[in-house]
Amino acid sequence: MTQKNNQRPLLVAIDTVLFPFFTNTFEIGKAESMNAIKNATEKHNGEILIANFFDNQSSSSVENILTIATLGKIENVTEKEDHLLVKIKGINRVSLKSVTFTGNFNAVFEQVKDKEIHSKEAKALKAEILEHLETGIKNLNIPLSLNEIKNFEGINPGIFSFSLSSLIPFPFEIKRLLLEEDVVAKRLKVISKTMINTEEIINVKTVSGSINDRVKDKMSKQQREYYLKEQLKAIQEELGEISGDGNEIEQLTSRVMKNPYPKHIKEKLLKEIKKLEATPSQAAEANIIRSYIETLIDLPYWQVAKDNSNIVDALKILDENHFGLEKPKQKIIEFLAVKQNNPDSKGAILSLVGPPGTGKTTLAKSIANALNKPFVKISLGGVKDEAEIRGHRRTYIAAMPGKIINAMKKAGVINPLILLDEIDKMSSDYKGDPTSAMLEVLDYEQNAHFEDHYLEEEYDLSNVTFIATANYFKQIPEALYDRLDIVEISSYTEIEKIEIAKKHLIPAILKDTMISPKLFKWNDEAIKFVIQKYTMEAGVRQLRRVIDEVSRKILVLKLNHKVKNNLSLNPKKIEELIGKPKFEFTKKDDVPQIGTVIGLAWTQYGGDILPIEVSTYPGDGKLVITGQLKDVMTESATIALSYVKANAGIFGIPEKTNGKDTFKNIDIHVHSPDGSTPKDGPSAGVTFTTALISALSGRPVSNTLGMTGEITLRGKVFPIGGLKEKSISANRSGLKKIFIPEDNIKDLDEIPKEVRENLEIKAFKDYKDIYNEIFVMPNK
Repeated sequence: MTQKNNQRPLLVAIDTVLFPFFTNTFEIGKAESMNAIKNATEKHNGEILIANFFDNQSSSSVENILTIATLGKIENVTEKEDHLLVKIKGINRVSLKSVTFTGNFNAVFEQVKDKEIHSKEAKALKAEILEHLETGIKNLNIPLSLNEIKNFEGINPGIFSFSLSSLIPFPFEIKRLLLEEDVVAKRLKVISKTMINTEEIINVKTVSGSINDRVKDKMSKQQREYYLKEQLKAIQEELGEISGDGNEIEQLTSRVMKNPYPKHIKEKLLKEIKKLEATPSQAAEANIIRSYIETLIDLPYWQVAKDNSNIVDALKILDENHFGLEKPKQKIIEFLAVKQNNPDSKGAILSLVGPPGTGKTTLAKSIANALNKPFVKISLGGVKDEAEIRGHRRTYIAAMPGKIINAMKKAGVINPLILLDEIDKMSSDYKGDPTSAMLEVLDYEQNAHFEDHYLEEEYDLSNVTFIATANYFKQIPEALYDRLDIVEISSYTEIEKIEIAKKHLIPAILKDTMISPKLFKWNDEAIKFVIQKYTMEAGVRQLRRVIDEVSRKILVLKLNHKVKNNLSLNPKKIEELIGKPKFEFTKKDDVPQIGTVIGLAWTQYGGDILPIEVSTYPGDGKLVITGQLKDVMTESATIALSYVKANAGIFGIPEKTNGKDTFKNIDIHVHSPDGSTPKDGPSAGVTFTTALISALSGRPVSNTLGMTGEITLRGKVFPIGGLKEKSISANRSGLKKIFIPEDNIKDLDEIPKEVRENLEIKAFKDYKDIYNEIFVMPNK
């Protein structure tokens, strides 16, 4: 059934409970109630929901409506001068899933079925109640004869319980409790226990046999309410819902009064505890109120973790847990130095940005350890709903706080370190924009008054240390990016990966699997072979998985007595254990080729060389581009061709070939191998230009030379990104020299020392200088 078919107008009755199978007459005077009757009659064949407020003294809001109600059908409507008399027959019990107000209350519902209708206990209680009815019919003031009561013997205990609930003039609180009870035996138990005192409740004359008649006559409204509450409490104890020796309300109140909660929180808690006390424990609202109280109570307000901002300890912890990452470590130490110098400083919100597997999360954990703060991680990848950050309003069924408040509850202190993982992976849809909610969280000028929809009260986040992580800083929304201090974490070099494997990965795997270090030994050659042939990544996650797989294979051989200790691993042995290599990095040609030039590319795995091939053949001047080159690279190739045409004489390209104009009578085909892989970016202009000159002038370019840089129509060479990764890939592929833009000289410090020692790096500002270096100087 669709949600639309399960939605009906809702009428909220003040002092009347409608039970299934029975008819009640309701006096309708309020405009919204008349609207509900009208809509039910005109649009829903007379079907309407009847519910009650859990506290008639509180506001008539959606929050105050009980979730267990009755679906009824309007049988008759009588119009009076200023009101309506409406006769409604109950059909069955329902649970309200959501309530809205548009001129009148409307609710989406689900049917609720009775439980254990034919249990032995239910049948025994029915027989006991029938016997009591026959002997005490006059005292109970039931409008039935003995013969009519005998007819109850033939109906099931569930309908029997509703019959008595409707016919016997029980107090409103008891009737409400009976409607909400699912288990038939428990419902009959409440009826049996309440019947004994029904006459006294109706007449409001006696509470206990020990009180004399004079006091009974003067019983006040407050005393009557007290009696009803005590009777409810006694019934609940009888049903085992609460223990006689413990009082939940007193315990909650005591906890609130003893602890230094903020004034507005304490007032809210006491109000909710009072509301809980007035709600029957069987009611669904009781659990909702209790959950809300527990959430408010469990949040930290004054609990503080003692910070440790000693940068010497912090640097030691960072070095122990992370190899390399010198620039990120330095940035973190600067951040901690400010904390040490001024503990009250809010400082910047760090954002660790880098490829997957480069240690961003573990680095955040190390910062938490260095600061001696509790660490809580919030995963933001795929979050689309603003309510996941701010929480759901309590008017919704199964409402809960947002991720931020849950993290604070988990941390237990007001100054934890919260990691906002994958902040670049958030998105928005019709449910709202979570990035907008994060603006308040990450702004120290605002987050002292953070508002979670579930809490309905302000909460102070100003003492929290937030650290974010992301894979691509360009995907971080601009407003959030403005609040972050970006710390870039680039891909690891092969040498760094080897050291990480030896110092961290292999010891951790041996510890997890409890394999003896004497069983086998890893050397640099074996680790390097695994890195190059079985992984393609910027970080070390795949590397750990492969080392783990090798370790398991050797352990199986050991348990089968096929190997002994001190097994020395080498490329051949690794291939025997885990199969043929899975990856190959792009290799340079063995000899120089006319029209082939090696470019340098940044990839999500780090970097690689990118050969560009150019061929010419007779045609009519077309430029053909293949190899999955996207828009930006296509534009770079077009610009490069225009620049070469404009300067053909300078670059030694003949004006005519075979007596015909060179550019008008040939087609030029530009291709990038590995055509299945999409390629894009603005840094291939220099490579395109050099390949075009080589193909059109018939001169080869050295196969040990690589280049990167964007070019303009005037031959200016513009800077590029990812120089570190590109340099590492050039060194790995056996290049001896690379050309880079002059504006990238500032980035040379990022290139590992071992790469700079093996690779000659030259910087240029104008392409003509590159041309001279490649084509002119070697011929002098």
